[in-house]
Amino acid sequence: MDSDHYLLTSKIRSRISNARKPYGSYARKFNSEKLKSSETSSAYREKLDEYLARHVDNNNDDINGTWTLLKNAITQSADALLNRTERVNTNRLV
Repeated sequence: MDSDHYLLTSKIRSRISNARKPYGSYARKFNSEKLKSSETSSAYREKLDEYLARHVDNNNDDINGTWTLLKNAITQSADALLNRTERVNTNRLV
């Protein structure tokens, strides 16, 4: 067989980018230790029930809409009653 084409082999290197988020854009966590108190946990439960009673639509069959409603209810109830935790500096060189 006579051909003017040459077979080529190559290696491909791939890597994951290590680009970091800009400073200060991290999501701060809620202080879940406060939920161990019975007064705070009952107030949180009442706030969550109140939010869901105001916004629930029983004819909503859309799973994404239901998830967004539940996520907003949990987040807003926690924002109202629980404080956000401060970021702990883990720089061990200092």
